[in-house]
Amino acid sequence: MKCPYCGQEMINGYIYGDRSKLKWLPAEKNLILGIWAKDSIELGEGEGFRRSRVNASMCHWCGKLIIDMNTESSKCESNEANFELP
Repeated sequence: MKCPYCGQEMINGYIYGDRSKLKWLPAEKNLILGIWAKDSIELGEGEGFRRSRVNASMCHWCGKLIIDMNTESSKCESNEANFELP
């Protein structure tokens, strides 16, 4: 996959969670008591003794990381998404 920011080739890999699922929270929201992420979006799968993980591509050149939120195979028609950055 090519980096949408700099155009260089990205390295495919995973981001692993610890005991609980990874969660995304908008910047304007805060953790409750510094622990709970209310109204967050859970990322990845993990059950029982399996750690949660999400597919991610890292650009070594510009330091960007792109996370695939889909737990199933990609819902895009191709692996190369067509979009423009602001």
